[in-house]
Amino acid sequence: MPKSVTINGVARDVPLPGEAGFDQGLDDTLNAMLSGLVQADGSVAVSGWKQKTAAAPVAASGWARLANTARISWRNSANKGDMSPGPDADGNLIQTVSDALGLSDRPISAPTVVRLAGANTSTLSNATATLKFPSVQEDPLGIWNGTTGEFTFVKPGLYLFMLHRTLLTQTAGTGIYTVTMNPATSNLKNGSTTLYTFVPVWSPQSLSTTVTSESFDIHFPLYVPPNCTAVIEFQEVVVAAQTATMSTANDLNYCHVLQVPL
Repeated sequence: MPKSVTINGVARDVPLPGEAGFDQGLDDTLNAMLSGLVQADGSVAVSGWKQKTAAAPVAASGWARLANTARISWRNSANKGDMSPGPDADGNLIQTVSDALGLSDRPISAPTVVRLAGANTSTLSNATATLKFPSVQEDPLGIWNGTTGEFTFVKPGLYLFMLHRTLLTQTAGTGIYTVTMNPATSNLKNGSTTLYTFVPVWSPQSLSTTVTSESFDIHFPLYVPPNCTAVIEFQEVVVAAQTATMSTANDLNYCHVLQVPL
């Protein structure tokens, strides 16, 4: 008695060894098997075929359904390494590569941005205070601490700071207002070893009682090498006999941190 097999959804009879009487039926079965094979020249189209990784869970749709740790790799144009796109821990699509800077994770989707607004009210007279932005609009990078006022970078990459500060009123004499980094906390480390301490000072403003509105912008890049951690804390400083009350308006005070694709 022949054995029934299904080929492309159609039942076919396959004779057992020594079984007679299979001429046209055997011919039909062989033709169905051979015509359904994937050809080396690509002449046969395959439908309904899905590739899945062994690890679970995998993607719920698509032809290639991968787990979040799986990668599809291409050899780069210089033939010196692989290009393997996939998601990182923050849900960004990245490209794992090797390059001259030693980076392993390059964002290939839209750049991610930390958006902060609404700087705290500060009334300073010959004093220093941490510049904070308590209203977090978006922080996909996970680097902002609204309590301490620190930006902490644990992933290698190139980042761009864009900070805007508006002073609303100045009273009682003259002085200088500026923004700098706190040298006690702003540094670049490799493990427990401090490689560099950030102590730049930007845009000092001369203040007087005749000035009721003043603003300035700070733009600067930050490169974090592999295996390093960077911490940035901004300070606002008023020097000499000057009292300055700062703005709290969300549309006048902001800090954006942009992760720049390399």
